[in-house]
Amino acid sequence: MRRFPSWFMIALIALATIGLVGTIISNPTYFLIPLVLAVIIFALYKWGPKRAAAKPRIKKSARTEAKIKRMQKPVVKHKAERRRSTASLTVIDGNKSKPKSKTNS
Repeated sequence: MRRFPSWFMIALIALATIGLVGTIISNPTYFLIPLVLAVIIFALYKWGPKRAAAKPRIKKSARTEAKIKRMQKPVVKHKAERRRSTASLTVIDGNKSKPKSKTNS
C-alpha cells in the first residue's frame, strides 16, 4: 500500500478544518444535534447502566456462612493416576478391493 506524502495530508487536514470552521460560522445549529448525541453517548458510556445493574451487597449471617461451608465439597489435592490399557491391537484385513491408480497417458 502506498503512503500519501506528508504535505498532501497536511493540505487535506487544513482544507477540512477550513470547511468545518466555515460551516460552523454560517450555520452553527447544523452541528448541534450531533454534538448533543455525542454528549449523551459519552454520558451513558461513563455513568450508564452498569451502576444500575450492580447487585446490592447483602451481608450473610454466620449461620448461612457455616451452612455454605459444610455444603462445599472438599478439595482433592492429588488426582488419581490413569492406568494404561493392556489390550493388544491387531489389524484385520478387509474385503475391499484396492482402487486402480489412474495414470495419465
